[in-house]
Formats: sequence, C-alpha cells, structure tokens
Amino acid sequence: MHRTAYVLAIVRGCGLARMHKSPFLFTNPIHHENLTLQFLLGPFVPPDYLTLAEGCRLGIVEILETGTVGRLSVHNRSPKKPLFIQLGELLKGGLQDRTIATDLVLDPGEQYDGLSVYCVEQARWSKRHEEDHKKFVSTQDFVATKPLRSSLERREDQRAVWAAVASAKHKMAHQLPGYLGSQVSSSSLQLSLEDAVLQKNVQQWFRAISGQARLDTKTVGVVIAINDRLEKIDWYGHARLFRRLWPGLLRAVILEALLERERSGKPRRFNEVRFTDLLGRLETVEPQQHQPSIQTLDERWQFASCHVTRTTYLRTGTVAHTSVSF
Repeated sequence: MHRTAYVLAIVRGCGLARMHKSPFLFTNPIHHENLTLQFLLGPFVPPDYLTLAEGCRLGIVEILETGTVGRLSVHNRSPKKPLFIQLGELLKGGLQDRTIATDLVLDPGEQYDGLSVYCVEQARWSKRHEEDHKKFVSTQDFVATKPLRSSLERREDQRAVWAAVASAKHKMAHQLPGYLGSQVSSSSLQLSLEDAVLQKNVQQWFRAISGQARLDTKTVGVVIAINDRLEKIDWYGHARLFRRLWPGLLRAVILEALLERERSGKPRRFNEVRFTDLLGRLETVEPQQHQPSIQTLDERWQFASCHVTRTTYLRTGTVAHTSVSF
C-alpha cells in the first residue's frame, strides 16, 4: 500500500518556465537493524543522464589531474547523454584520491576543467603502484558518516574534510572488529573502504536490504533514517538515474548505519505533511544560487532543521537532483 502526499514541485530560476504539480508516493518503510528506508515514487522527465561510474566503465568519460588539489578536468565524450556527477562520489587514482565537492551536469561532448573536489587521501601526492597518476576511475562509492557528508554539503575547508575522514576511519576501527584499513595508503578513505572485514559487513546488509527493496520503475528517491532519526531525503529527475546510483548510495548508507549503532537520541521520524510544507518553503524562500558550470544551477537553502540543495540542468530547465540533510 502506498500513501500519497501531493507536493508542489515548482522549479524556478534563469527565467525558465518549469511549473508542474505532481504527486509523490511514499512506500511503506523497510527496516534492517538500525536503518530505515522509504522510497519516493513519482513522475520523471528527460533527459536520461549518464552517471560517472557508467561513463568511466564504458570509456566515454575521462577524469584527469590538473595539478591543482581542488580542481580536476572531466570530459563527457558521450554524443547523446548529459553527464550527471554527484557530490560525495569517490574518485580513485591520480596523485591522491578525491571526492566530488558539488553536483554537476555536463552537456554531451563537453569538457570541463573546473570540477571542484576535496582530497580524501592526505598523505600522498605521487603515483601509487600501477595506477595511472594522471587519471581517475569512479569507484561507484560515496562518502559515508554524517560529519563527512556535512563538511562537503556545507562547503567547509579542506582541513575539515581531512578531520572528518580521520574520524570516519577511527569509527571503522572501533565498530568493526578485525578492521585493518589500508596498508598501501593509510590516509586513503577509498582504500579504507576496501578493507575485507568492512566489505563483508556491508555486503551482508546489502543483500538483506536488496531482498526487501524492489525498486519500482517510478522510484525516484529515498528517505533515510538511522537509529529512528531522519537523516536524508534524496530524489532525482529521472528514475533510471536513481537506479544506477542506488547501489553506491545504499553502500554508503549501510556503512553509516553500521558505524552509528551505538548512537542514541531523540527520535525524528519522516512526516509527509512536513515534507510537503518544506517543498512549499523552497518556492517562497530565496535560495543562495551558484553556477558551478555553464549548464548547472546549484540552489541552496539553510533552515533551522535541515540543509537543502537542488541541482538543475539548465539546457533542459529540469531538476536533476534534490537533497535534504537533517
């Protein structure tokens, strides 16, 4: 049984007419230990985006070092599909591993030399074994833990990100008996996530949750609660984009829940009426606007209880991704 909340999804900006009214459906919650997931079903609109992981796997997306820690070059060689890159995606290789600092949409065939990133491997600035030190690969993974996510979402400085990475690795060692981290590069977040004990725990949860979570063809997003506290709501402009990103998003959510099993606090549950009210506020409160690339509009709101980011692909005037963090 699905429960319906009628929401106003009015997307504005840059003088584009993009008003439409559409219902979201919310599935019944799925529970696994201290993690609760609830999916959003709704309409979606073109385009069907290429993801970073998909593009790297097909050899039609290239990510290169620029010689600057906070900037990389990315080339979308697809002749037809725009490329969607999400904040928090992890990149492995180059002179040091990085994570994406902002959502970004690139046109088919576009090359962009200003991809904003953070370093998540503090102790390296050199070639690592047989890896290409000039290029990166997408790991299909995302940063985990609330402090690390928040440092990216709030555009904090590099020192804050390094501190959050160190804290995440400390939690991994504390919460996962047998965890060793990386012997190759102890400061690498990505290599830490490849630890055998960590992977075993994550995969056990992944299989259990995947057996319950059957994504509908209209599934466009997810509500995430850990320890009965609402943490995030993410939804996307296209259902296929969400399905492609979901495995990586789920692994990050699972790790965060694993590391927070000892945390307790006052419950903060998802409420459809408040969600609808929040969407209405997005259309009455002026956001901070930023254009990270020619075809990407980044809009941000800071409310007392949450931080909201909305990413619009200006070529089509459609929203690619909306994220609410509590």
